[in-house]
Amino acid sequence: MSSAVFTHGGRTLLAAGADGTIRIWCRSGGEGKNVWEEKRIIRTNRKEITDLCLSPDGSLLAFACRRDPRIHLWDVDSGRPVCEWKGHSAWVLAFAFSADNRLLATGSFDYTAKVWDLRGVRAGTKPRLLTTLERQSRAVSKCFFGPYGKTLVTASDEEPIRFWDLVTFDERASVETRQGEIFDMTVSADGRFMATAGGYRIGPIGCVELWPAAARPLREK
Repeated sequence: MSSAVFTHGGRTLLAAGADGTIRIWCRSGGEGKNVWEEKRIIRTNRKEITDLCLSPDGSLLAFACRRDPRIHLWDVDSGRPVCEWKGHSAWVLAFAFSADNRLLATGSFDYTAKVWDLRGVRAGTKPRLLTTLERQSRAVSKCFFGPYGKTLVTASDEEPIRFWDLVTFDERASVETRQGEIFDMTVSADGRFMATAGGYRIGPIGCVELWPAAARPLREK
Protein backbone atom coordinates (compact mmCIF):
# COMPACT_ATOMS: atom_id res chain seq x y z
CA MET A 1 0.00 0.00 0.00
CA SER A 2 1.45 3.35 -1.04
CA SER A 3 -1.31 5.76 0.06
CA ALA A 4 -4.43 5.67 2.24
CA VAL A 5 -6.89 8.31 3.38
CA PHE A 6 -10.16 8.53 5.33
CA THR A 7 -12.87 10.76 3.86
CA HIS A 8 -16.51 11.69 4.43
CA GLY A 9 -16.18 11.99 8.19
CA GLY A 10 -14.34 8.70 8.55
CA ARG A 11 -17.07 6.69 6.79
CA THR A 12 -14.99 5.98 3.67
CA LEU A 13 -11.45 4.65 3.34
CA LEU A 14 -9.42 4.88 0.14
CA ALA A 15 -6.22 2.90 -0.30
CA ALA A 16 -3.86 2.72 -3.26
CA GLY A 17 -1.18 0.17 -3.97
CA ALA A 18 2.14 0.50 -5.70
CA ASP A 19 0.59 -1.41 -8.62
CA GLY A 20 -1.93 1.40 -9.24
CA THR A 21 -4.95 -0.41 -7.79
CA ILE A 22 -7.30 1.77 -5.72
CA ARG A 23 -9.72 0.18 -3.25
CA ILE A 24 -12.65 1.96 -1.62
CA TRP A 25 -14.19 0.73 1.63
CA CYS A 26 -17.31 2.11 3.30
CA ARG A 27 -18.31 1.75 6.94
CA SER A 28 -21.77 0.32 7.56
CA GLY A 29 -23.89 -0.57 10.54
CA GLY A 30 -25.50 1.48 13.27
CA GLU A 31 -24.01 3.32 16.20
CA GLY A 32 -21.31 1.36 17.98
CA LYS A 33 -20.68 -0.91 15.00
CA ASN A 34 -17.54 -0.84 12.90
CA VAL A 35 -18.16 -2.96 9.80
CA TRP A 36 -16.20 -2.15 6.65
CA GLU A 37 -17.28 -3.32 3.20
CA GLU A 38 -15.19 -3.10 0.05
CA LYS A 39 -17.32 -1.12 -2.40
CA ARG A 40 -15.08 -0.59 -5.39
CA ILE A 41 -11.79 -1.69 -6.95
CA ILE A 42 -10.31 0.63 -9.59
CA ARG A 43 -7.37 -0.63 -11.61
CA THR A 44 -5.61 2.42 -13.04
CA ASN A 45 -2.52 0.70 -14.51
CA ARG A 46 -0.51 3.59 -13.08
CA LYS A 47 2.51 2.99 -10.85
CA GLU A 48 3.02 4.08 -7.25
CA ILE A 49 0.09 6.36 -6.46
CA THR A 50 1.30 8.78 -3.79
CA ASP A 51 -1.79 10.84 -3.00
CA LEU A 52 -5.50 10.51 -3.66
CA CYS A 53 -8.67 12.40 -2.85
CA LEU A 54 -12.38 11.59 -3.20
CA SER A 55 -14.87 14.33 -4.11
CA PRO A 56 -17.52 15.12 -1.46
CA ASP A 57 -20.29 13.56 -3.58
CA GLY A 58 -18.19 10.41 -4.04
CA SER A 59 -18.26 10.53 -7.83
CA LEU A 60 -14.74 11.69 -8.72
CA LEU A 61 -11.32 10.51 -7.64
CA ALA A 62 -8.17 12.60 -8.05
CA PHE A 63 -4.74 11.05 -7.63
CA ALA A 64 -1.05 11.60 -8.31
CA CYS A 65 1.80 9.25 -9.06
CA ARG A 66 5.39 9.41 -7.91
CA ARG A 67 7.44 12.05 -9.76
CA ASP A 68 4.53 12.74 -12.11
CA PRO A 69 3.42 16.36 -12.87
CA ARG A 70 0.07 15.15 -14.22
CA ILE A 71 -3.27 15.31 -12.45
CA HIS A 72 -5.40 12.17 -12.82
CA LEU A 73 -9.19 12.55 -12.49
CA TRP A 74 -11.26 9.34 -12.60
CA ASP A 75 -14.94 8.43 -12.40
CA VAL A 76 -15.63 6.20 -9.40
CA ASP A 77 -18.70 4.36 -10.74
CA SER A 78 -17.20 3.41 -14.10
CA GLY A 79 -13.61 3.08 -12.88
CA ARG A 80 -12.49 5.00 -15.97
CA PRO A 81 -10.49 8.22 -16.44
CA VAL A 82 -12.43 11.45 -16.90
CA CYS A 83 -9.36 13.49 -17.82
CA GLU A 84 -5.62 13.64 -17.16
CA TRP A 85 -3.52 16.74 -17.69
CA LYS A 86 -0.13 18.20 -16.87
CA GLY A 87 -1.12 20.63 -14.16
CA HIS A 88 2.33 21.39 -12.73
CA SER A 89 5.96 21.42 -13.77
CA ALA A 90 6.93 18.95 -11.03
CA TRP A 91 5.53 16.08 -8.96
CA VAL A 92 1.98 16.70 -7.67
CA LEU A 93 1.75 16.16 -3.91
CA ALA A 94 -1.65 17.28 -2.66
CA PHE A 95 -5.32 17.47 -3.66
CA ALA A 96 -8.52 18.94 -2.25
CA PHE A 97 -12.06 19.20 -3.63
CA SER A 98 -14.37 22.04 -2.68
CA ALA A 99 -17.58 21.10 -0.85
CA ASP A 100 -19.69 21.73 -3.97
CA ASN A 101 -17.40 19.53 -6.14
CA ARG A 102 -16.78 22.43 -8.54
CA LEU A 103 -13.17 23.23 -7.63
CA LEU A 104 -10.01 21.16 -7.29
CA ALA A 105 -6.91 22.49 -5.52
CA THR A 106 -3.49 20.94 -6.14
CA GLY A 107 -0.07 21.38 -4.55
CA SER A 108 3.28 20.47 -6.06
CA PHE A 109 7.02 20.21 -5.80
CA ASP A 110 7.15 23.19 -8.15
CA TYR A 111 6.40 25.37 -5.05
CA THR A 112 2.92 26.34 -6.24
CA ALA A 113 -0.68 25.60 -5.43
CA LYS A 114 -3.31 25.82 -8.16
CA VAL A 115 -7.09 26.02 -8.23
CA TRP A 116 -9.01 24.41 -11.10
CA ASP A 117 -12.62 24.81 -12.22
CA LEU A 118 -14.00 21.32 -12.93
CA ARG A 119 -17.36 22.34 -14.37
CA GLY A 120 -17.94 20.58 -17.65
CA VAL A 121 -15.19 17.97 -17.32
CA ARG A 122 -17.64 15.10 -17.75
CA ALA A 123 -18.74 16.64 -21.04
CA GLY A 124 -15.16 16.79 -22.28
CA THR A 125 -14.29 20.33 -21.20
CA LYS A 126 -10.71 20.68 -20.02
CA PRO A 127 -10.35 21.83 -16.38
CA ARG A 128 -9.88 25.60 -16.31
CA LEU A 129 -7.03 27.07 -14.28
CA LEU A 130 -8.39 29.83 -12.03
CA THR A 131 -5.19 30.83 -10.25
CA THR A 132 -1.61 29.87 -9.40
CA LEU A 133 -0.51 30.67 -5.82
CA GLU A 134 3.22 31.31 -5.79
CA ARG A 135 4.29 32.76 -2.43
CA GLN A 136 5.73 29.46 -1.19
CA SER A 137 9.47 28.80 -1.32
CA ARG A 138 9.05 25.08 -0.60
CA ALA A 139 6.93 22.28 -2.04
CA VAL A 140 3.21 22.56 -1.25
CA SER A 141 2.57 19.29 0.56
CA LYS A 142 -0.99 19.78 1.86
CA CYS A 143 -4.06 21.79 0.98
CA PHE A 144 -7.74 21.88 1.90
CA PHE A 145 -10.79 24.09 1.48
CA GLY A 146 -12.28 25.78 4.52
CA PRO A 147 -15.68 24.50 5.72
CA TYR A 148 -17.57 27.51 4.32
CA GLY A 149 -16.00 27.44 0.86
CA LYS A 150 -14.40 30.87 1.14
CA THR A 151 -10.81 29.90 1.96
CA LEU A 152 -8.08 27.60 0.68
CA VAL A 153 -5.40 26.54 3.18
CA THR A 154 -1.93 25.41 2.03
CA ALA A 155 1.08 24.05 3.90
CA SER A 156 4.76 23.80 3.01
CA ASP A 157 7.65 22.54 5.13
CA GLU A 158 9.33 25.19 7.32
CA GLU A 159 6.90 27.86 6.13
CA PRO A 160 3.74 29.43 7.58
CA ILE A 161 0.40 27.80 6.86
CA ARG A 162 -1.28 30.17 4.43
CA PHE A 163 -4.95 31.12 4.10
CA TRP A 164 -6.08 32.25 0.64
CA ASP A 165 -9.25 34.14 -0.24
CA LEU A 166 -11.17 32.21 -2.95
CA VAL A 167 -12.68 35.38 -4.43
CA THR A 168 -9.56 37.53 -4.81
CA PHE A 169 -7.01 34.70 -4.39
CA ASP A 170 -5.01 36.99 -2.09
CA GLU A 171 -3.22 35.66 0.97
CA ARG A 172 -5.40 36.83 3.85
CA ALA A 173 -3.67 35.29 6.86
CA SER A 174 -0.93 32.89 7.95
CA VAL A 175 0.01 30.71 10.91
CA GLU A 176 3.56 30.23 12.14
CA THR A 177 3.91 26.69 13.50
CA ARG A 178 6.80 25.18 15.44
CA GLN A 179 6.79 22.18 13.14
CA GLY A 180 9.55 21.93 10.58
CA GLU A 181 7.69 19.39 8.48
CA ILE A 182 3.92 19.08 8.20
CA PHE A 183 2.66 15.58 7.43
CA ASP A 184 -1.05 16.36 7.48
CA MET A 185 -3.60 18.95 8.52
CA THR A 186 -7.35 19.30 8.85
CA VAL A 187 -10.01 21.73 10.09
CA SER A 188 -12.95 21.00 12.37
CA ALA A 189 -16.43 20.83 10.83
CA ASP A 190 -17.48 24.11 12.48
CA GLY A 191 -14.37 25.88 11.21
CA ARG A 192 -13.18 26.88 14.70
CA PHE A 193 -10.06 24.74 15.00
CA MET A 194 -7.25 23.47 12.79
CA ALA A 195 -4.95 20.56 13.60
CA THR A 196 -1.49 19.98 12.13
CA ALA A 197 0.58 16.81 12.40
CA GLY A 198 4.31 17.01 11.82
CA GLY A 199 7.79 17.06 13.29
CA TYR A 200 9.57 19.78 15.22
CA ARG A 201 12.78 21.29 13.87
CA ILE A 202 14.41 20.35 17.19
CA GLY A 203 12.97 17.73 19.49
CA PRO A 204 10.25 15.10 19.01
CA ILE A 205 9.82 13.73 15.51
CA GLY A 206 6.05 13.36 15.75
CA CYS A 207 3.68 15.95 17.21
CA VAL A 208 0.17 17.35 16.79
CA GLU A 209 -0.69 21.01 17.25
CA LEU A 210 -4.21 22.41 17.64
CA TRP A 211 -4.90 25.98 16.54
CA PRO A 212 -7.88 28.33 16.73
CA ALA A 213 -8.62 28.88 13.05
CA ALA A 214 -9.94 32.42 13.41
CA ALA A 215 -7.99 33.86 16.34
CA ARG A 216 -4.44 33.95 17.69
CA PRO A 217 -1.98 32.51 16.83
CA LEU A 218 -3.56 33.23 13.44
CA ARG A 219 -1.61 36.23 12.13
CA GLU A 220 -3.65 38.55 9.92
CA LYS A 221 -1.88 39.98 6.92
